[in-house]
Amino acid sequence: MIKSDYTGQYPVEAVTIEKFAELIGKTDEAVRLMIKREKLPVVDFKDPNVARYA
Repeated sequence: MIKSDYTGQYPVEAVTIEKFAELIGKTDEAVRLMIKREKLPVVDFKDPNVARYA
């Protein structure tokens, strides 16, 4: 794996199922099952300069 495979870069781009499986150390089949069961990790990006309850 090269550094750009695991360092955050903007804009954020999607990865293939195969690449995601490689990055988290799971099989492609395991990731497909995670997708089916809606168990993928989610990161919400929020602007810290915007008030939540304005």
